[in-house]
Amino acid sequence: MSIKYQLTNERDHWSSETGDLQIWETAPDTLNLVFRGVSDDEFIGPLLKRLDAGLTNGATTFFIDWEKMTGFSPAMRSELTKFVIANAQSYENVYILVMLATVKLGIRLVNAALKKEFIVYDNRSDFEQKQREHLER
Repeated sequence: MSIKYQLTNERDHWSSETGDLQIWETAPDTLNLVFRGVSDDEFIGPLLKRLDAGLTNGATTFFIDWEKMTGFSPAMRSELTKFVIANAQSYENVYILVMLATVKLGIRLVNAALKKEFIVYDNRSDFEQKQREHLER
């Protein structure tokens, strides 16, 4: 499989046969991420580089839409967890829309380990309301 990149409507967009990742800013301190499909190993590099760039540029709030994510590779899970732990002091708010029970469990474990709270939503309208409230501040 090969991953393809394009910049679409000021969104970084990577896609493969199995998944689709988009990342963009809605405010100087806010990074949005949408993933659909299976989060395979090929997305690790682009995702971590873009998250690191966002932190470097001052992003402290993250809205992560995993509603249509259908799978998560073990390597992706491991690398993303390591990144989150290593950068725990750099972000303030993380809001995640997710349906997969295994991912929700993983988020709870990370919350416990970091003594931080990633807010998990399983309802799109509540998640989008939080996004609007954040941008209207």
